[in-house]
Amino acid sequence: MVASVFLIGLVLLAVCWPWVSDLGNQHSDAQFAEPSAGHWFGTDVHGRDLFGRVMAGTRISLLVGLVGALVSGRIPRCTVQRCITTRKWSFTSSIARST
Repeated sequence: MVASVFLIGLVLLAVCWPWVSDLGNQHSDAQFAEPSAGHWFGTDVHGRDLFGRVMAGTRISLLVGLVGALVSGRIPRCTVQRCITTRKWSFTSSIARST
């Protein structure tokens, strides 16, 4: 239950981050600033907020995971549909024909 709440919160934060703040894209003179209320993880060599950069990376990682899950769910479904539509219930013969 706790993990589900954490994951939902992380997804909501990553999705809504561009509308909440644009700190990850701004360059400033605050190079290597320490963590503070304005920059939760500090800043990098270009003065960009590291927390904003982490949220941008989180969005990309979640998108890659979602696409991977959709693709991996689509391949077995197509194989099962082929078994059903050809009226041959041999799962292995259907896989052998599709390769």
